[in-house]
Amino acid sequence: MPITYDPAANIITVTGFTEEAPCTFDDLYDADKAGTLELLPSETYFEGVTRKSLTTQVRPADSKALKLNILITASNDIDANLLIVGKNLAGESISEFITLYPVGTKVTTYYYSSVDTDGLSISVSAGKSVTFSITQSRWGVVWRTEAGNKKQYYFDDVRVHFGDDVTPTYFKDTNVQVTFHSTLTRWNKNFYLHKNLTFQLGEVYDETNKRGTDGCQIYAYNPNDNLTALCGWLGDSTTIVKLYGCHFGGGRFVEFKGNAVIWDCTFQTNWLNVDTPDINNVTLIETFLEQATGGIISDIFIFGANYGYHKRWAATFSIVDLKIRNCTYIAYLEGFDGTLSLIDADSDTWAIKWRADPPYESYGSVDRKYTMNLKVLDKDGNPVEGATVTLCDKDGTQIFSTTTDINGEIPEQTVLYARYKQDHPSVGTIATIYSPHKLEVKKAGYQDYQITFTLDNKIDWKIKLAKAVSVFLSFGRPVVNLKKTDPENKNVMVL
Repeated sequence: MPITYDPAANIITVTGFTEEAPCTFDDLYDADKAGTLELLPSETYFEGVTRKSLTTQVRPADSKALKLNILITASNDIDANLLIVGKNLAGESISEFITLYPVGTKVTTYYYSSVDTDGLSISVSAGKSVTFSITQSRWGVVWRTEAGNKKQYYFDDVRVHFGDDVTPTYFKDTNVQVTFHSTLTRWNKNFYLHKNLTFQLGEVYDETNKRGTDGCQIYAYNPNDNLTALCGWLGDSTTIVKLYGCHFGGGRFVEFKGNAVIWDCTFQTNWLNVDTPDINNVTLIETFLEQATGGIISDIFIFGANYGYHKRWAATFSIVDLKIRNCTYIAYLEGFDGTLSLIDADSDTWAIKWRADPPYESYGSVDRKYTMNLKVLDKDGNPVEGATVTLCDKDGTQIFSTTTDINGEIPEQTVLYARYKQDHPSVGTIATIYSPHKLEVKKAGYQDYQITFTLDNKIDWKIKLAKAVSVFLSFGRPVVNLKKTDPENKNVMVL
């Protein structure tokens, strides 16, 4: 179950562990504490005085200051010594001499938070030599603080790779805060998720309603701010990511591909890129949803982004219960040749941003749809079974015709309200509106029900049918027996 650190690449790599005993952030911290970091590579020094600086400065992390290890691998000078000049925890100047003889490991008396520039002075007698290196007893890139039963972790200018694409690897943690502070170059990421990895933050609270709890807060700070990512994906369908009740902040984007379950999470990262996800009850603040190619996306709220959703090239899929507020565009499409169905969307804008320059023109569509649920009752509130329910669009085209079940309900219908397409060769939008719609409900023994309405929002109606009026003939002439109190006779004069 190794956790390794490569100082040259500045990367921690996690591999192994099991589903029953997965790796945690505590394990990463413990590996840091148990590790060793080389501060000065092994080198041979000859007679005279040599002034040097550490190749890698002391990294005490949350230890604040550390004793240093001097590893002497060769020495024939009983008088050789090393003068170390640096700072302690309080920032005060400290110094000490270390005798570089005999071969072995020596530890400084003082704790150092740093060693001065040219703060190493190596003295070797004439005709003699000594070979040594300097290390510290931890990697010094992972910090941990605790407040009550909560833990906070800080990754200091280091990237983490979860998995190696080959070894089955398991990681899981709950109720922690994690900050990545890194100076990254363009498109680099704070942590990577590889193949053959199961990565989980938080716990499932309600499987049926897709709710999560006990999640983690993950934040990235990169002073360059140049399209760097909080999380990057190097995996495939063997990579399983489960995020429950988490908050992601900072960084320029977060990307998950393959099997990503994201329930009850918030992203404030500018850009969320997902592929084949299972998203439910997710909030994006000043963050847009990028290039989902399938999966289930439902109950997502996007606030304050330039556009809510971005897609390039072909795909056909749906987003259910999308909520958009304070965004300039509901979507930005480039070279889009598929169909994006927005079902029960609640948005304060339906403006769409298109591109006109080849090859980014779009010939696909955005379909604005709403669900329709209907229950038919009699005047006393009893379900009416077997009623025929028919819906036609504004041109009289039948959208559906179905019958009510024993509960008086019809199967849920999804109805197209409008279709939006690019107005070539411009970046304008052609909107085809299919409403108002005409609804008709019929059942023998009841009066027909008809209504014409604009279907531009989610429908969940209860409709009461009035009984048909009985007509009797007496000597060839109609005799009507009406009760004034019956609701079906409200518009009839009863004598």
